[in-house]
Amino acid sequence: MKQLKVTLIVMFFCMTTIPRQAISWKQTPGRSGGISWPGDCFFYSVNEQGSKDMEWETLLEVVRKSFRTWQEVTCSGFTFEETAPATVDKAEFNLEKGNANLIVWRESTWDEMVDGELVRRDPDIVALTSVMYDQNTDQIMDADIELNGVFYQYAILTGAPGDEFRMDLQGVLTHEIGHTVGLDHSTVSGVVMAPYGGPGETSIRTLKQDDIDGLCSIYPTQDGADICEAPYCGLDLTGESTTCDNPRNHKTDDGKCSVAPRRASLGLLWILGWALWS
Repeated sequence: MKQLKVTLIVMFFCMTTIPRQAISWKQTPGRSGGISWPGDCFFYSVNEQGSKDMEWETLLEVVRKSFRTWQEVTCSGFTFEETAPATVDKAEFNLEKGNANLIVWRESTWDEMVDGELVRRDPDIVALTSVMYDQNTDQIMDADIELNGVFYQYAILTGAPGDEFRMDLQGVLTHEIGHTVGLDHSTVSGVVMAPYGGPGETSIRTLKQDDIDGLCSIYPTQDGADICEAPYCGLDLTGESTTCDNPRNHKTDDGKCSVAPRRASLGLLWILGWALWS
């Protein structure tokens, strides 16, 4: 069966140009409601190539901090499990072989091949989160994060000279992880899941009450031990599997494949905002 792929595009704007609005968190919509994982846990895999912007162990610690930010919310029981590093670097979903919920940096090219054709990605895109869900259940089946290392430099921002031109890795990942659990953009400014931010911005490292309310509403704390299920068709860190360990029926009532994407697209305006204020 043909591989399926979808992109949830996540980017950042200059916050100084956006008025504050008192609208709460949003869940990414599915077919009949909001999308979410079937349980309270998923495995994530960091591509072994890492990023040219920092050492591997430093990068891993930032990734782990970003996941812990969501996991330490006391009113939710959602957890994340890190796997061994992945050699596969394709952000895709497979119905007939193994998968990985991948975190990968694109540093040689930001463009991609789709069905044998080159697709030009907008260089203003800072990061892409791809989410696939089942329309029969609105359950998420796969989530991949791609970071644009071609046009952006990532760092652990400390206020040092030059930080105003770099993206804060922890903040960007914290935002993207919010999308992997089914949270859409909030229009409350200053929260992690707001769609606005930019180079030099560190405030989205820290969850605000709006972010916490969203997570806890979708995944409230429950009694009993939760099981962290492997990715659909089994964990595949190399991209070399050829079989599916746990196939399921994904057909709608009319016989069509029920696996579908959620897609959002926003533009990057921080350069324009800087020019207007300079």
